[in-house]
Amino acid sequence: MPQSPANKLPLDQSLYQTLLRKIVDGELKAREQLPAERILSEEYGVHRGVVREALKRLEAQNLVETRRGGGTRILDFRQEGGLDLLGVLAINNDGLPNLSVIKDITEWREDLGVTMTRRATLRDSKQLAQCLDSIVQTMREADINDISMLQELSLSYWDEIAKASNNLAYSLALNSFKKAYAPFRVAMQPLLKDAFQNTQSYQDLADVIRSGDGDKAAIQARSLVAIGGENVLANIEGYLNQV
Repeated sequence: MPQSPANKLPLDQSLYQTLLRKIVDGELKAREQLPAERILSEEYGVHRGVVREALKRLEAQNLVETRRGGGTRILDFRQEGGLDLLGVLAINNDGLPNLSVIKDITEWREDLGVTMTRRATLRDSKQLAQCLDSIVQTMREADINDISMLQELSLSYWDEIAKASNNLAYSLALNSFKKAYAPFRVAMQPLLKDAFQNTQSYQDLADVIRSGDGDKAAIQARSLVAIGGENVLANIEGYLNQV
């Protein structure tokens, strides 16, 4: 598998991504055996060491299972895979957005925002509220039409909430969301514009967090994430219903 000018990835990473895409797209089906290393080496025109490294990457993500003397078996990514696959699944093989997966990511964003806000409020309400006050002030001082800046500040706002939750799982989950969301950040801006410009809603949440009431903060967080999320979901649902 020679590298093209547009593909500067190391050979093992390029082969890994090729096989990964075939697994998540169903071209390589769960519970089937992958061809032997020798056959893969010949098929893709690479050294067997390259194949071996690519398979190690897939095994590290629980996408394949290699048994001594038993070859390499493809695993069901829906049962074995992790959140890091969302970024791959959100883009189809033709490079276009997979709207059904983006819909799932959007719904997950709402639930994650609510649960980690409740936890953060119970653990660090006063200091967190002060950090959020500062971010909201910066949002208000920014150009209201600079959606990219407001979007960046919004992500920082949720970063602070994840940090204050003092829960590694929430922080890693938010990292996975941002990674999956990154390819669509610019495309999503028109749908999330109203949410980013509504700085009062960010301040309202900060004020409820300051009270230390986790349940009320969760309700307020739901209101905040729903401002943009409902618009995104409505547009996706409308499109999916047409196809």
